[in-house]
Amino acid sequence: FVPFSGTAETFAVLGNAVLSADASVASDLTFNGGRVDLSGRTLTLNGNVTNTTVGGIRGSGTSNLTISGGVNPTLSFDQTTLGITNVLNNLSVNTTGSNTVTVGNPVVVNGTLTTAHGQTLNMGTNALTGTLATINNNGTILTQNTTGTPLPAAKTWGGTGTVNYNGSSAQTVATGTYQNLTISNAAGATAAGSFTVNGILNLPMSNPSATAGSLAIGVHT
Repeated sequence: FVPFSGTAETFAVLGNAVLSADASVASDLTFNGGRVDLSGRTLTLNGNVTNTTVGGIRGSGTSNLTISGGVNPTLSFDQTTLGITNVLNNLSVNTTGSNTVTVGNPVVVNGTLTTAHGQTLNMGTNALTGTLATINNNGTILTQNTTGTPLPAAKTWGGTGTVNYNGSSAQTVATGTYQNLTISNAAGATAAGSFTVNGILNLPMSNPSATAGSLAIGVHT
């Protein structure tokens, strides 16, 4: 791994690079045959990301990633050793304008997850895992994951934002405390356990059947 730090206008990763200090990329980042090992540093991306080679971002328990600028990148994390190479301490979505950051494969966030006002973090079908010590969600978090734990359980989704379960197959709503919760899944969702919504519960879709609603609570509250 070749050391890298400071600011680059554009950055093409053809081999492997490791951050020797905090770094930022002002424009586009291209992964084409290599990885960037964050190595406990903070990487700030201000441009688009081209994942010619998948798994280009290698994290660690002390590594941080910030997405800035007016961009809609897809992030691809190193899956070599799950729970180690795909781990971040802090993940921040702080782009300008109404942009969407898409997670292309599984990621673990153990520290602070931040989404700025008007910004969207789209987890796709990937489960969001990790201890998530702090959540500052002032934007929107989308999940289409259909496992029993699409998001970590019993978390407080702080901030003024929304968590939206927007898959195409039936989903499970994680326990916890939401500020705003939307179920925009035509197949509906079922509560994994008790949860709290402090703001708006939005069920914009028609009932999936004559006997089932958009949100099945069961014995939970």
